[in-house]
Amino acid sequence: MVTLGCDVTPRWHRGVKLPMDFRSLSYEPIIEGNTPEKFGHLCRLAIQQTQKNSSETKAIFINAWNEWTEGMYLLPEKRYGTAYLESLRKAL
Repeated sequence: MVTLGCDVTPRWHRGVKLPMDFRSLSYEPIIEGNTPEKFGHLCRLAIQQTQKNSSETKAIFINAWNEWTEGMYLLPEKRYGTAYLESLRKAL
């Protein structure tokens, strides 16, 4: 699976005290610092790994659920324009 990042803190309950056991609350760590270049690199690595797979069925999952508030989206946007989509196209 390839991700574009993840920040679920906008959905956190404000009463949660830190440090906390995020797994018990079903929260995941924050993934930050993504760029179109890093995303493209991850896509190429995923494709290489899939090609090593000897089964007939080959798939790569991209975690991009149109979650704008959580940083998980694969759509044209203001900061990078279509750069993430272009990185995926180049990797393919």
